[in-house]
Amino acid sequence: MLAVFFCLSLGQAAGLDAVYRAEIRPLLDQFCFDCHADENAEADINLDSFKSVADMRRNTKVWLKVDNMLSSRQMPPKKADKPSDVQRVKLQKWVHDFLIEEARAQAGDPGRVILRRLNNDEYNYSVSDLTGVASLNPTREFPVDGAAGEGF
Repeated sequence: MLAVFFCLSLGQAAGLDAVYRAEIRPLLDQFCFDCHADENAEADINLDSFKSVADMRRNTKVWLKVDNMLSSRQMPPKKADKPSDVQRVKLQKWVHDFLIEEARAQAGDPGRVILRRLNNDEYNYSVSDLTGVASLNPTREFPVDGAAGEGF
């Protein structure tokens, strides 16, 4: 089952990348790269650096901004060449679909998990729960917990 899901995901990724290279990137080139390419890109958004969908996945925050700017019609600016309504809808829909696909791919991933220390009482309860021995008090030899709750 996992293999089927993995193959479907690869197929979707390949489809996204093919459409990006054939249809979306040319639109970006035509309407966005004048201001948002190379190291002097306005608002520090260099869309030319995204050669593939894999590049886009490394920085989805930029594409959230792009989606927001397209949907609010803030971009392209008033004095710049504008895409037709069909082109705008195509670009906006593709970016939105990409973001939805990324959200689905990352769903359930809590990100980096930070382990925190247990204080003496929490440690005693954990050991008691794991062993089933309520009278066990392993922290009696530990230093007293700090007043600020630093743990042991």
